[in-house]
Amino acid sequence: MLCNRQPKARADVISYFIKVAHHLIDPLKSLYSSYAIFCALTSEPLHRLEKTWAYVSKKDKQMFDKIADLFSQNENSIKLRTFMEEAINRPGGGICIPNLSTFLRDIIHVAENYSENNANRDKNLEKLYGFIEKCQQSNYGISGTFGESLILIFFFILSHQTLSTWWRTFTILSSR
Repeated sequence: MLCNRQPKARADVISYFIKVAHHLIDPLKSLYSSYAIFCALTSEPLHRLEKTWAYVSKKDKQMFDKIADLFSQNENSIKLRTFMEEAINRPGGGICIPNLSTFLRDIIHVAENYSENNANRDKNLEKLYGFIEKCQQSNYGISGTFGESLILIFFFILSHQTLSTWWRTFTILSSR
């Protein structure tokens, strides 16, 4: 994006990625990928480009604002959580690739606030794992290497149930 020297050219690239993020949200329900794009678009180097953002169309800015609203962390990310629940619980089988950072935060919160042998801890973790498992069963009609990789990623997440393992995984991934 920053390779372009002209603000208008940069704005075209920003608009393109806003549309990609929107398409990933609806109809694909790929919140993990759309959140990655959203984070890139709200990063400091891009956010500072005031002249560039001035060239982004009003329609694209409104679309971006809707995406920002969905990923808002207000009220414990209630809009994102509601969207994911509705996506996965649609009649006839829902589809959703969740924003896993929301669940990682939840898992860390539960693990830090409940002792290891606490029934509420187990109940809350089971609820989180259950939702991720539902998402894992989403049928995108994907087969082959990509589909298998997606399943392996979710399996990896579900198979790590101790705080220390979650914390190590989280630290390693966040340091990259």
